[in-house]
Amino acid sequence: MEELRELLEAFTAYAVRLLGSRLKGVVIFGSAARPQDFTPVSDINVAVFVEGEVSAFEKVALSTAFGSQFFPLVLRVEDLEELLGEGHMLAHAIVKDSRIIVCDDDVKYALATDPPVTRLTLDCLYKRSLACLSAAVRSYYQGLEGDSVAYAYRALKTAVAYRKAVEEEGLVFSDQEALSYLDTEFKELGSIMRMLISSRRMGRWAFEEDFDRVVEAVASLLGLSPTTWSSVVKEIFEMGAVVLEDVKVRDEDGVMRWEVWFTDRGGRRVPYKSRKIYPIDGDG
Repeated sequence: MEELRELLEAFTAYAVRLLGSRLKGVVIFGSAARPQDFTPVSDINVAVFVEGEVSAFEKVALSTAFGSQFFPLVLRVEDLEELLGEGHMLAHAIVKDSRIIVCDDDVKYALATDPPVTRLTLDCLYKRSLACLSAAVRSYYQGLEGDSVAYAYRALKTAVAYRKAVEEEGLVFSDQEALSYLDTEFKELGSIMRMLISSRRMGRWAFEEDFDRVVEAVASLLGLSPTTWSSVVKEIFEMGAVVLEDVKVRDEDGVMRWEVWFTDRGGRRVPYKSRKIYPIDGDG
């Protein structure tokens, strides 16, 4: 964490030089604000609060000066206030899962607001969970094993946050909060979460064959009927798949559906969509 502290100090100094008096605050949020959850593969999310206009050049400079793990988000206080009123998940993270590096009174006042959990909050969590599950598969087949397990971890943790919020029990931010909720409400899923936390810290999958368990856990928490990735892989390779180009998982009528684009042995780009599994009684 000493390295992270020095990096944040350097970034803040750089932002001061770049933006001058327009800089109103620097706030880190997400796992970078939680020493117990931060790992070498964690993203570093930073909210940079400004007054007035910031040029495209300045935004690019902030985004690229400190490496690919650094994700600065440039906001005005008015932007945060709008997100807070909507209950956007980003606002919840910036307010509740954060640490202030520097800020003026305007930013401090905005950060004291308690955003509501709204339909938008739930939609943000639901969509992010499925997006991270898609990214986990894409990363794996691109040879990015560390990214793959990190996205799988985010998919499950976000699904936990969604389920807890749906049940009006508040939001989940830390790993311990997620594990405590699972151990109380979904004990059989706690071991999957622990496996992902361990694998994420190693930067690689501990047990690649457990990905189907992750898919089923995410589906269960989101209220979907699962379609396992192994069943999809079997089908597409029987169809002659050689290279996977893109993968997306969607909710279609309450069923988890995989959409895959692959190149076959003949060099053709082939779209694939997992089959819909109907209930045994024939309803739907």
